[in-house]
Amino acid sequence: MTPDEAREFFRTGDLKDNSKHEEASTVLKKEFARMEGAKESHARGDPILWLLGKRTGDVPSHRRWYDHGTRWTKDGKPLCLVGQPYGIVTDDVVELAELREQGLETLIDVGPSWHFPGRVLTVRVFVPRTLRSAEP
Repeated sequence: MTPDEAREFFRTGDLKDNSKHEEASTVLKKEFARMEGAKESHARGDPILWLLGKRTGDVPSHRRWYDHGTRWTKDGKPLCLVGQPYGIVTDDVVELAELREQGLETLIDVGPSWHFPGRVLTVRVFVPRTLRSAEP
C-alpha cells in the first residue's frame, strides 16, 4: 500500500477493516518518519521535558493535545512530539502558545495523521529549528 492509497482508504474505506486500517496507519507513520528523517522513540516520562533534553523521571504526562502521542528523534536526539487528539480546548491552545514562547515550534493541523486521518487533529511540537540544523 502506498501513502496515497492509505490516505484514500481513510477517506473512503471500511474503517472497521482492522487489518487494512493497521496497514494504512503504518504506511502513513513510516512516511512521516521518512519525510522528517526521524525514528520513533519509546522513551517515557514527561514528553516536554524529554523534548527539551531534560531528565523526565517516570512520571507520565496527561496533556489532552498529546493523545495518541509519539516521540521522534533525529540523529539520536529529540526532534518532535506528535499528538493526534480528537479535539482540543482553549487550555491546550494556551499551553501550546506557552511552548512556542519558550522557543519550541508548534503546529496544529488536520493532517498528516496516521491514527485516524480526517477524524483527528495532528499537533506537532518541534525543538527549535536552530537545534535541528546544528552540526554535532
